Amino acid sequence: MRTENLTILFVDIAGFTATTNRQSRRQNASLLQNFESLLKPQIKKFSGQLVKSIGDALLLTFRSPTDAMLCACRMQDRLALYRQQHPDEQPIVIRIAAHLGEVRTARHDIFGEAVNLASRIEAVTPPGEIYLSEAVFLAMNKTEVQVQSAGQFQLDGFDHPLHLYRVQQDPGVELHFGSSRADLQANHMRKHWHLTSMLFKLIVTGK
Repeated sequence: MRTENLTILFVDIAGFTATTNRQSRRQNASLLQNFESLLKPQIKKFSGQLVKSIGDALLLTFRSPTDAMLCACRMQDRLALYRQQHPDEQPIVIRIAAHLGEVRTARHDIFGEAVNLASRIEAVTPPGEIYLSEAVFLAMNKTEVQVQSAGQFQLDGFDHPLHLYRVQQDPGVELHFGSSRADLQANHMRKHWHLTSMLFKLIVTGK
């Protein structure tokens, strides 16, 4: 077992339990599959590590706190774009919480107080928002992601209130966390073209 200082992100679907109660098992499995397939390319783009999936939640780590927050913005905007393009489907709305601290790593998992704190921040993060700890705020590049104070929070299991921050949204633009619609669509088209090319090669060569 070894220790590392990492930025931890918890990503979960808001209102998932209520949604599950209204869906069949097949619909529920499809929603979770869609959730992961839309977010995994964004995680890869910013060099994130998917530690594990926990039901409707993803546990991620990043070596760069700035990349972690840029990825969080991109994930929110990717799902917002999907909701615009598929208004008849069950909407997927996520909350994202971030903390930076020392974790113990073993057997492709992470442990420690930093993980627990990230989970507690996730519990107070509103749907559609990105909350981060002061540790992330101090370490990140603030010119790349605009944040503002979210206030003091008394989190379960911690003796003193903690100051949290939230990533600012711009309601004047189509994707509130600042991602480019063209860039998101370009990434989707590149993936589609890659799969089409692989299928064509298989048909032509049989390999």
